[in-house]
Amino acid sequence: MDFCSMLFIVCFLPLFLLVYYLVPIKCRNVIILLGSLIGYGIQFTQWLPMLMIGIFANFICYRLLWNMDSDGKGYKIFLWMTIAGNLAALILEKLSETAMPGISFFVFCMISFYADLCLRRKKNTEVLGFWEFGAYLAFFPKLISGPITRWETYQKNRFLGKESEKQLWRNLEKGITLFIIGLGYKVLLADSLAALWNEMQTIGFESISTLLAWMGMFAYSLEIYFDFQGYSLMAIGVAAMMGITLPTNFLTPYASVSISEFYRRWHVTLGIWFRDYVYIPLGGNREGTWKTIRNLAVVWVLTGLWHGMHWNFLLWAGILFACICLEKLGLRKWLEKWTWLGHLYVWLVVPLSWIPFAIHNIEGIQAYFGSLFGRMGDSARMDDILVVGLKYFPYFLVAFVLAVTTARHRKNAVTTEDQKPWIEYVTTKHAGNLIQVLLLGLIFWWAVYKLAIGSGNPFMYFSF
Repeated sequence: MDFCSMLFIVCFLPLFLLVYYLVPIKCRNVIILLGSLIGYGIQFTQWLPMLMIGIFANFICYRLLWNMDSDGKGYKIFLWMTIAGNLAALILEKLSETAMPGISFFVFCMISFYADLCLRRKKNTEVLGFWEFGAYLAFFPKLISGPITRWETYQKNRFLGKESEKQLWRNLEKGITLFIIGLGYKVLLADSLAALWNEMQTIGFESISTLLAWMGMFAYSLEIYFDFQGYSLMAIGVAAMMGITLPTNFLTPYASVSISEFYRRWHVTLGIWFRDYVYIPLGGNREGTWKTIRNLAVVWVLTGLWHGMHWNFLLWAGILFACICLEKLGLRKWLEKWTWLGHLYVWLVVPLSWIPFAIHNIEGIQAYFGSLFGRMGDSARMDDILVVGLKYFPYFLVAFVLAVTTARHRKNAVTTEDQKPWIEYVTTKHAGNLIQVLLLGLIFWWAVYKLAIGSGNPFMYFSF
């Protein structure tokens, strides 16, 4: 279900949490699975049967694998057939005009589950029942747009005992804090910046000035970051309210000094998935420079196709792959030596790369780059400066500060917490502060007001 809908915020989430904490602990997986199916069905009714079929089919395959001899040839054949079946479903959905929402994240979680099952088969892993298996797959905070959560991470949250009242309120406090920050990122920043990009689409890319084209490019770059980071934080926050920890998905990528570092910090769980299940099995960086580049090429082709079976996503992936190759061949050491140059490089290359990601036709891409670089005489239209620039300047300023400020200086960052955006670190570390509570309350009601008057937009990653 859409976290930014009034139905979710006012009705579904409070009712779900009430039932979740009232039922016996042994019934929580049942509540998670049923609640997830209900939430998904409310928003995506037509896709609910497919989701249920996917859960049942994979559970049957899992139990069949469990009862087979892991050293036998039939086990490996059936395992690969099961993985291939999930991949086939993903590809068919991607090729269709309207793909099943959440199919990419569902399949990637399932593939990682099977891969880890195969590797862990000799470690006396406890067999899972249907409700626990289904709750992991359908867990609604992560179902639609991640974070991609492996079983070994999720299973650490298994309910071993009843929470103390203190722990319960601590979970709720942390979860609500993260949820509100994510809601603010999405509704107050991402949706506000989206208005500029939408205005340019209405005007036409071939008619915008150079100044407006550059403002629109940076607006889209910050929009997609705060949109997806907002969703991830809301997902992590909802899970935290249940006492469940989901992995961090963003580590201030815009504070990076290279494209390689940027995409280690951007959509972290997707990057780790490709690293562990594609890049390393292919050989990683252990077999020389050129085979490393080959392995990176495979990863980036798959990354492009994961976002959609369209040539513009391959173009986007190709641009980033080329930059990362140059960094592997020596550019990165210079960027890390002169960090100011690295920051400028990231803030130029990344926004430029988002243009073929956002625009799906070659004419539109050509027109936009023409406006960026080809009509310099129009670069200083007074109406763009006085009307558009001043209108969006506060959003640009706040978004930029939040995008680049980490909990500590990046050179001293040693933990995941150190690399989180400063606002996320402070609000969770100093939860309960009166000023902070008032500020979070203001953000929440401001965002709810905007949603109530219908000014919100769907999450961008619902379409991937």
